[in-house]
Amino acid sequence: SKVDGANFRCQYLPNEDRLEFGSRRYILDPNTDPDEWIAIRAYKKAFEEYHDNFIPNVVYFSESMQQHTIKYENIPDTIGYDVYDLKRGEFYDWKAAKEAFENIGIPFIHVHFEKRANKVTTDDLMELIKQSPYRKEGDEGVVLKCYRKLNAFGRPLFAKYVDPIFKEQN
Repeated sequence: SKVDGANFRCQYLPNEDRLEFGSRRYILDPNTDPDEWIAIRAYKKAFEEYHDNFIPNVVYFSESMQQHTIKYENIPDTIGYDVYDLKRGEFYDWKAAKEAFENIGIPFIHVHFEKRANKVTTDDLMELIKQSPYRKEGDEGVVLKCYRKLNAFGRPLFAKYVDPIFKEQN
């Protein structure tokens, strides 16, 4: 599933025993208002409860679920979707990422399935979008990830398909 939140990242800094937060493009001020980035609340609570489970030298990527275009019926403050290992310079596969998030009490994005596919159609993707655990009308879109094939930058191939109705609203 792809949800309509704000791209958020969190990194545990063990030398300072604190969390550092950021958006897609910049590091957030430590005094950033949690009402602006509600993921901060979730990570601070997780840090209190699961401190020893935070992994150093990784970046946790999630969606901060403050209200955007889509209104969700039942959604947590943040939903994890990727973990990037800074030492190895690569993303965890989705199962390892899910486990890393579960170990810190942060929910992981709904994964429809894992399978080897030679062909994926728009109809296939639209069916997945309709199967949202977060709202009756469906998700913003769906993300496809292929960890075995790398792009020109040496990163796994990721692609997203956004519901045309959502595109029109934006």
